[in-house]
Amino acid sequence: MNAGPALPVMVEIHGGGFVIGTPPNGAHVAEAGRVIMVAIHYRLGILGFLVDRFLGERSGDYGLQDQQAALRWVQRNIARFGGDPNNVTLFGQSAGGSSVCAAAVSPTAQGLFQKGISESGIYNYNVDRIWAARTDCKSELLSEAQAQQLGDAFATKVGCGSAKDVAACLRALPAQTLVDNGGQVGTPNAGGAIGPTINAAILPLSPAKAFRSGQMLNKIALMFGVTRDEFNGGLYTLFTAKTPDEYRELLQQQFGAQTSKVMELYPLSRFPNSSPFIAQRTVMADAFSVCPALTTHLQLSKHFSVFAFENDNATAPQTAAARQLGLPLGSFHNGENPFLFPPAGLALDPNQAAFGDQVVSQWAGFARTGDPTVDGAPSWPLYNKGRLVMSLVPAGNSTLIPSATLNMQHNCDFWNNVNRVAPWAVP
Repeated sequence: MNAGPALPVMVEIHGGGFVIGTPPNGAHVAEAGRVIMVAIHYRLGILGFLVDRFLGERSGDYGLQDQQAALRWVQRNIARFGGDPNNVTLFGQSAGGSSVCAAAVSPTAQGLFQKGISESGIYNYNVDRIWAARTDCKSELLSEAQAQQLGDAFATKVGCGSAKDVAACLRALPAQTLVDNGGQVGTPNAGGAIGPTINAAILPLSPAKAFRSGQMLNKIALMFGVTRDEFNGGLYTLFTAKTPDEYRELLQQQFGAQTSKVMELYPLSRFPNSSPFIAQRTVMADAFSVCPALTTHLQLSKHFSVFAFENDNATAPQTAAARQLGLPLGSFHNGENPFLFPPAGLALDPNQAAFGDQVVSQWAGFARTGDPTVDGAPSWPLYNKGRLVMSLVPAGNSTLIPSATLNMQHNCDFWNNVNRVAPWAVP
């Protein structure tokens, strides 16, 4: 137990699209940031989010309930580890970032944390053959009725649809049978709800709708951002453009009648070696992550104290699996993770080491005081004061960029118009 003043507490929710993932080793964050680091498990996939009318009117969102149970554990116990239960920061990437958004508007999470950091929490596409659709910070989540329809179909699929007691039948099945028949990575529509849904007890409305309307908001401060090239080439290798024809085909899948206009804005000739992959990566990031994030910054700033960022570090260390792909991933999805949770033996060049020092110190600084401006790192003002976004780059060169400039660079006037009628858009 720490004998000095109580330390700030950082509670991490791992990513993985709500269907995979495990807690990271938080030793580096704890030591370098001088914080108490907590990383948690939570139920995933069909076991974490199945909604069925026979399981009760407010079934589902068990994974979110697990996250909040962990926060309540922190409130009861963290002082014994030297942590301050009144200074808790909830943070995470991808599904973890989306979970921060959910906690920011969940009435049952009120008072359990004071600050949140959402990293890469905007990631779903119009057509998504990898993750469950409509589970990120920008999406209108499935209603309870919609999720119950999926639950009915799932119960039938596993042989319980006509049972006298459907709930008892489902509970009697082996867990692996449920998992095998539920949606997973690569088969998100295989059966049942496998991500957060609107639930009167946990999530009375989607975070995106709450951010837009100002309803149901908990009193917290937020850091919020995505990476410049959010498209995750490491997982989407089966659905990436390798030829000009594939580029058009994949854009057609996502944008339909808008495809020709998209290709006018993103012609292959604009990209190095006319690379179809880089072109597709750029389109997907701009359309589905960067521009929605810039809109979200503005919405959040009306209700929260917000520090906005865009991770522009295109030379971050990649996993072995990603390196084997040989693809130019750019500033990839979850690009802060190698620095927050470095794998054993990771060697960083001086430029990347400086980047890592900055990320850890500013994340921990925000956890400590609610302000990511710390010694040795650039000044980072509230987005609320001037609409400035921190562009995170290596070698100590991170700098503030006006939101209007980023909107122009990423063609957001076009995408914001397209996104008004996107399948995931808030009505």
